[in-house]
Amino acid sequence: MTARRVTTVLFDAGGVLLDLDYAFLKRLLDARHVETTIDELSTSESIARTTIDRRVREGGRSSEAWRDYFRILLTRVGAPPEQTEEIIDTLAEAHHRVGLWTVAIDGAVETVRALKEAGHRLGVVSNAEGRVERDLEGAGYAGLFETVVDSHVVGVEKPDPQI
Repeated sequence: MTARRVTTVLFDAGGVLLDLDYAFLKRLLDARHVETTIDELSTSESIARTTIDRRVREGGRSSEAWRDYFRILLTRVGAPPEQTEEIIDTLAEAHHRVGLWTVAIDGAVETVRALKEAGHRLGVVSNAEGRVERDLEGAGYAGLFETVVDSHVVGVEKPDPQI
């Protein structure tokens, strides 16, 4: 087998290029007297994402994944159980209105830019809600991708090969 040069790189958006807006989440929790830090939110988010990914891979219903993800995250940072569903409803509304995964992951813009400058073709394929291209641009990725495929826009989600 001969080595081939990589010419094209495809990225996911959420969790790879874009991170959850922890500052927004912290302000929301502060207003409800839930004391936490950005670091605690980040650690809890990682655990929640890993847990939900595993559940879905094992056959869990993906339709429940979003709320379950936030239930895990909120429980880990000490949100009172009686407030959890209301907080999730507020997060859902904010996500629908402006998005929650809108902050560039540290170092990701620079890495993507370096790949582009090295001559790689770059694209994004994301299970998203129709605004991933806007979110990427707002986070500093404008002009770096040749294509952005948003599952909501194309009507099919990963892992379906049609995407």
